[in-house]
Parts: sequence; C-alpha cells; structure tokens
Amino acid sequence: MVKPETAKVVAARIDAILRRTLRRDGDNEPEVFGRYSFDLQGEHVLFDGRAIELTPKEYALALHFFQRRDRPLSRAYLLECVWKSAAGLSTRTLDMHVSRLRAKLQLRSENGYRLQTVFGYGYRLDTYVSAAQDDVADAL
Repeated sequence: MVKPETAKVVAARIDAILRRTLRRDGDNEPEVFGRYSFDLQGEHVLFDGRAIELTPKEYALALHFFQRRDRPLSRAYLLECVWKSAAGLSTRTLDMHVSRLRAKLQLRSENGYRLQTVFGYGYRLDTYVSAAQDDVADAL
C-alpha cells in the first residue's frame, strides 16, 4: 500500500517539475551562489574561478543542496531525486557522496556554506556570512 506524501514532498516535486519545464533552452547563464558557480549546460562547478571535478551524481547532489540552501533535505528525498532510488533502501551511498562534496567543494563556514547533518533526517546546506561580509553589508 502506498502512503500519501506530505505537503512538503509534493511541493518539492512540483517545484522541480516547474524548474525543469520553465528552464529556457538558450539560457546559458550559470547559477551563482557566492563563491560557487554552477554551469547548468556543461555540469561544471567553479569555486573562486577554479574548476572542481565532480562526478555526475556529485554534481546533481551539490546542485540540489545549493538550490535548496538553508532547508533540511531528507535522505529519502535526496535518494529519490539524485539516484531515482526507493526511499526505503538502507544505503551509505548518500553519506559517502556528502563526505566527498564537503571535501571537494570545501563546504566550510569560512567559505560561506557548511553542509550539516540533520540527525535522524538528512542534510542541510547552511549559509554563513563572514565578518568581512557583515561589515560591508552594515556600511551599505
């Protein structure tokens, strides 16, 4: 028997479908998140202008985190979206990919983002503003 989905899961699925269908074919603009730039056409990530080598799954996972920053994402949601896998599967694949993303993308608070584990749920990419960025914002 299939359980009904929560409102959050349904909303996330609708958002994903709308993003895919509304994306313009000629849109070559990268998505920029602070010091990180995602090339949606070539599936490349730049950090401070340097290319970071990511596998296709790592790229998809990283893009999911950055597009949904500051929101907790469940393990089931990530497995379904990135791996097209049944949510109930017990796997360490997600944990290994998250570990690699933390290292490759240097997801530490001093770089503006930190990938946090949400105990018993999943992961959340937190946005951090450095003291220097705070001073600039206060001056404006």
